[in-house]
Amino acid sequence: MKNKKNKRCRVMGWILSLCMIFTMLPVSVFAENDYPDDIEIDATFDGFAMDIFLNDQRVQGGPAPHIQGTAKGYASGQIHNVIKIQLDFGAGNIGSVTINGQNMTINEDVRDEVSFEVDPASNYTIVVTKRQDETHIPRTLIWDSNKTNNPDLHDDELLKNGSIEIIDIKDENGSSVGLNDVKQDLNKNNGWASIIPGSKVILKLKPDYGYQLTTIKINDQELIASQEQSIFTYTMPDTNVHISGIFTKVDDQVKTLSNEVKSGTIQIDNSEIDTGSVVLSVNDTSLSDNQKSNFQKSISGYQISSYLDINLNQVIYKGTKDEVWQNELKNLQKNATISLQLQNNINGNEMIVVHEKHDGSYETIPTTYNPYDHSITFETSSFSNYALASKITTTNQNSNNITNHSIDTKKKAVKTGDTMNNVYTWFVVLIISSIVLTMIVLYRLKIDYEK
Repeated sequence: MKNKKNKRCRVMGWILSLCMIFTMLPVSVFAENDYPDDIEIDATFDGFAMDIFLNDQRVQGGPAPHIQGTAKGYASGQIHNVIKIQLDFGAGNIGSVTINGQNMTINEDVRDEVSFEVDPASNYTIVVTKRQDETHIPRTLIWDSNKTNNPDLHDDELLKNGSIEIIDIKDENGSSVGLNDVKQDLNKNNGWASIIPGSKVILKLKPDYGYQLTTIKINDQELIASQEQSIFTYTMPDTNVHISGIFTKVDDQVKTLSNEVKSGTIQIDNSEIDTGSVVLSVNDTSLSDNQKSNFQKSISGYQISSYLDINLNQVIYKGTKDEVWQNELKNLQKNATISLQLQNNINGNEMIVVHEKHDGSYETIPTTYNPYDHSITFETSSFSNYALASKITTTNQNSNNITNHSIDTKKKAVKTGDTMNNVYTWFVVLIISSIVLTMIVLYRLKIDYEK
């Protein structure tokens, strides 16, 4: 009897313990993903972008400055809804929030995220403003080329195909404040800086070879190019800045204004330049009679059809292709391969390119000609005046003539041999006939003698 009583006590103890555990759990555990009503959300922000959450459910449409959507919650009853506001990275700090016309209380330590419990309603109109009294609060400027420091970064948030270096920071008066608040690793191509808004940040933005800087703004703040190559001035905005995706692939180009050349391509060795791309310019050129004579003297049997001024330049964009830093490349370390598509067919079937070198001498460059698209391909490491020359070759015809002549000679040789063979035959017949005739005569004489 006593054992049964103890067993009932233990069972009652377990039941009471479970009841206490369930009473301690928040209502949200039982209500998760089981909110009965669709709640309409209309939220605006006077800054860059934000996200809105209702009862931990993200409202579709964010991050954005204006979000309209629905989420699950309570439209009526006694249970409160929870609204969370999260500003996007670099969007600043929250200054004020009104929900359905009611000003919400915000603590001074609130930065870019805040939550409120609100009475149930079928819709919420939310207005968020950015804090304006922060001009002397430092902002962060960061960049990273890999995910070592932050595994949560997406690929499009990485800085690729170029490098960033902070050269200097100047205050609003133009005085340098130094780089004490800058941490950057030029080898790993990452860094960050703590900068007062309004400061002038002197940046070196250097694309790799084959890439260009194709934007003039970062976080809606304009980059101002300086006279020095790849150096820009950037005014730090009153927001955090994450730099990524500013360098774009740009191929080497051929620009032609020549009446003789329609288009072209150029390939240079990767070691020739370490930033930007190259542009080959092809133009018709007028030469003196003396220059033309010197070109013609350097070749024999070829007819010059055109004279071209061919120049090569390294270009680095100042944010657009219309504004660039430019460096003339008169000579390369290794040959570049150039293909030019001519407007018209050449006069002949063999072509060469003649180059006037910078020392005044001339060189003849072997050229491959494609008659199907009227293109020529050649290699060179120097750029100045060129001449295109061609001629008609008769190599095959001469070979045929030689072959035919050989055949005729053989035929003649055969006929001469035949004549010699005929003479020899007749000579042998004559000898044999003479011997036979002599034997007959001798035989007759013998018969006559015996008689």
